[in-house]
Amino acid sequence: MNEKQTNLLNYLLHKSYPISARKIANLLNVSIRTVKNYVKEINAISGDTIIFSSNQGYWVNNYLPSETLEQLMPTTKIPQTFKERANYIIKKIAIDNLKVDVFDLTEELFVSYSTIKSDISRMNQVFDSFNLQFEISQDKIEIIGNEKEIRRLASYVIFEEIPNYFMTQEILEQNFEYEYVTKITNLIEEVLEYEDIKMNDFAFMNLLLHILVLIVSVKNGRSLISNEDIILLFKDSKANIVEEFVEKLEKEFEVILNDVEKQELYYLFQANVNFIPNVNIKKIENVIHRDIIESLNIIVGEVYQSYGIHLKSEQFFLNFAIHLSNLYHRAKNDAYLKNPMIEVLKTDFPIVYDISVYVSYRLGELLGITINDHESAYIALHIGSELEGQKKNSSKIKTAILCPNYMNHAEQLYRQLQKNFSDELNIVLVTSNPIELESADIDLLITTLKTSINLNCATIEVLPILSDEQKLHLSSKIQDMLLQRKKSILFEKFDTYFSEKYFYNNLDIEDRDELLEFMCNNLEADNIVKTQYLDKVLEREKASSTAFELFAIPHSVYMDANKTNISVAISKKGFVWGEKRVNIVLLASINYVDRYTFSSVYEAIISLFDYPELYSELWNIQSFDEFKHFIKSKM
Repeated sequence: MNEKQTNLLNYLLHKSYPISARKIANLLNVSIRTVKNYVKEINAISGDTIIFSSNQGYWVNNYLPSETLEQLMPTTKIPQTFKERANYIIKKIAIDNLKVDVFDLTEELFVSYSTIKSDISRMNQVFDSFNLQFEISQDKIEIIGNEKEIRRLASYVIFEEIPNYFMTQEILEQNFEYEYVTKITNLIEEVLEYEDIKMNDFAFMNLLLHILVLIVSVKNGRSLISNEDIILLFKDSKANIVEEFVEKLEKEFEVILNDVEKQELYYLFQANVNFIPNVNIKKIENVIHRDIIESLNIIVGEVYQSYGIHLKSEQFFLNFAIHLSNLYHRAKNDAYLKNPMIEVLKTDFPIVYDISVYVSYRLGELLGITINDHESAYIALHIGSELEGQKKNSSKIKTAILCPNYMNHAEQLYRQLQKNFSDELNIVLVTSNPIELESADIDLLITTLKTSINLNCATIEVLPILSDEQKLHLSSKIQDMLLQRKKSILFEKFDTYFSEKYFYNNLDIEDRDELLEFMCNNLEADNIVKTQYLDKVLEREKASSTAFELFAIPHSVYMDANKTNISVAISKKGFVWGEKRVNIVLLASINYVDRYTFSSVYEAIISLFDYPELYSELWNIQSFDEFKHFIKSKM
């Protein structure tokens, strides 16, 4: 089918009622006769009646086998919502560097010119925090602003595509042999339990995926090819774990792994089981070909320049270097892997897949190999998993450990911290050399040594083996740091979220619903929120009151405001709020782009107003400037 035939079929698939030939002709910018010919040709190509017609118009046969539609339709999805269209437009301009014609876009997305114009106007509100302007000039959509901010916007869109769990056991079971997935999962869990080792979900899925690919390859007669770069080395504490695991794996799957495959498993365990930053990377550099390491370093820099995302974490580098080494030797011998997830990745994660295609192309150039679609899909899995990990770590405290590794003290301390504080700490460096800390980007140093180096971060001294008392002390310090970080966000974002226009003092209103109606109507009049926002706020109040002691933070459960805003009402008399009377009301309207930042602001506000001794000071505030000074002075 040609592009317009595909668009016609896609459009009808999204409609539950007949569409007239005239409307379709207008959308596709063709004649009614051409529409009738398209329908006839589509039905002929399929060998069945795909599109029905009557005097009311055309519609698609809803009872078609999915295989028939898969053969006819491309894997790309047409954006349907404002959010999807906005991300689609940003991707084209900021990531693909394309000039976007408004009228071409209306055809691509099956929407009207007025819809696109409305979307652009709303995008200027929604993405206001990026300090950019979306404009239509000579029928072309442009993003006006600082290049650094445009790159930050591109990075945001990429991370938006990544769910909280990019890779799960359920996803693997749907795409690989269910029996294989469960058997390997059980074997890994047995070894970890026996050795009393903790592994986070991200590392576990990474290890599971790699072993799964290895077993599928071996079972299909595609063993890893021996090469001079890898020498069988089991020299540390993980040697026994790996040897035991290999033995069980061979027995369970009735295979014999060669030395190269055993070595790969060893390094996979190195990279994922109690991975220690800055230790394992030095070992891998001794056995992976220098050309591969150098090419990977070049690619990491180019991906940041093109897409604004960092792929520099050592855990990603280790896992990807191992994979790339194997891919290199497969490509040299024309022994490529098939990837059962290729269509899912193309359809559900198009930006991540686009990045993987770019990476494949550049690796092909640098290493003199050909990388096909299926191998690109495996690269997409690595990139997607890394971005998922970054997304989860973004709210954690970047931490370094300074500890001599005498009697494995550094590893023991790392394991204890991971076991007790993995939800709060992102440990990016473990070292015994204080000099390495000077270039480290960290917020916290946990050390067993005295150090004279002047670091711009918090420092906590501990013993190599943490006592219960030290764990409590660490927990208290970490929670203080997390709260202070949230307060800092409130300080930085105050002028973005608060405005004098939506500050109200001593209103002649006492009733909750009357106050909310007044505040919501003002927001709606300025297009900060959509119509019926008041209903959504009251719906949330009905579910559970948002009042605390003497203050309330009403909001909608739907983060669909055009712009994030916090309206403030202060009253000495107070507002009747159910069974309570509150003196301070902060009405929050939240835009989805700011949802993660706002959660920190929300917690900071609650912690700030959790001190009753401050209320009398608040009640005496007469102006917005006084309110602003009060908030910032408490940070």
